[in-house]
Amino acid sequence: MLPKRNCLTKEKDFQKIFRTGKTFVEKFIVLKLLPNGLNFSRFAFAVGLKISKKAVIRNKIKRQLGEIIRVAWDDIRQGCDVIVLLKKEIAGKDYGEIERTTRDALRKAGLLNN
Repeated sequence: MLPKRNCLTKEKDFQKIFRTGKTFVEKFIVLKLLPNGLNFSRFAFAVGLKISKKAVIRNKIKRQLGEIIRVAWDDIRQGCDVIVLLKKEIAGKDYGEIERTTRDALRKAGLLNN
């Protein structure tokens, strides 16, 4: 789980990112990002009802994404706000495939240092 300071929570931040942020798409993951002027990055995960009607499955996907980001934290470039949106194709994917696709999306967006 990410520390609270690394989580996006305010509606105005979400609106600003959706309005002016850049979009990067990789298979079933969409990243919306915007520089935040801070010395740390903040993330939010949007897992909608289209993914699954079951909250258990949606929460599991959020936990998996949070863990992927936490493990890769030292390699992630700081100073950006990122919203991770998911397409319905993510349902049924195993952790390894989600991790590879997430890393590919971060790399495509220029957020991974390696």
